[in-house]
Amino acid sequence: MNCKLMLALSVAVLCFARLSAAQTATIDQQQAVINTQAQVVLAIGAQGQQRLAQVVTAGRTGTLKEVALAIACAPQHQLILEIQAVAAGKPNGTILGYYAFGNVGPYVNPPVFKTLVLQNPLHFSAGDQFAIVLSSTPVDPNSFCSTYPGPVGNPYAGGNAFVNSITDPPGQWTAITEGLGTNPVYGADLPFQTFVASDAASLSAEVIPTLQPLALAFLVLLLVVAASYSMRRKVDRLR
Repeated sequence: MNCKLMLALSVAVLCFARLSAAQTATIDQQQAVINTQAQVVLAIGAQGQQRLAQVVTAGRTGTLKEVALAIACAPQHQLILEIQAVAAGKPNGTILGYYAFGNVGPYVNPPVFKTLVLQNPLHFSAGDQFAIVLSSTPVDPNSFCSTYPGPVGNPYAGGNAFVNSITDPPGQWTAITEGLGTNPVYGADLPFQTFVASDAASLSAEVIPTLQPLALAFLVLLLVVAASYSMRRKVDRLR
């Protein structure tokens, strides 16, 4: 009897842990180097209404739940993050997801990634390309959002970073390294991280509101039964 109870308890604990872990999104793609040596940041917004974009290739099939960036925003400014479709390696203007973030705050020293949770997550298959497109509101020539650049070179093979401003033709994206000359101080990518829950985890997460409380209740019930059984055995031995 005791062995059966222990086995049931073990199964319940494992099921509960599995259900809890299923909710967690982990890093799928990243360019993790924040380039502070360049001693520049790239404006997002400002008078030219500059937009920045980083093209990403999904490494595994699942739900994109979070994006982390090395960003800062002036007070009262919102960071606008769009997930756009990609054509010919650049954002094509088709908005798949739109998100606004207030209170992004200033940079810290040393700079760190700030995680942005996507309230309406998007699903991608391995190999799909999408673009993280950044802008900010309101339009203000003196205060805006910005991001650190990435390191010199092209460290992320799944896509490049681009810039677009109000002076550019609509939809024209230019590589952020264009015009930097032969000795650029930063490279072809922005610092970024994408967090994805795999399909199996996403499916489990959909049923967690039901299954996780049930698993917890089952675990508590088994603990009560085990305690009662142990107490009864002790009483029997005392008789």
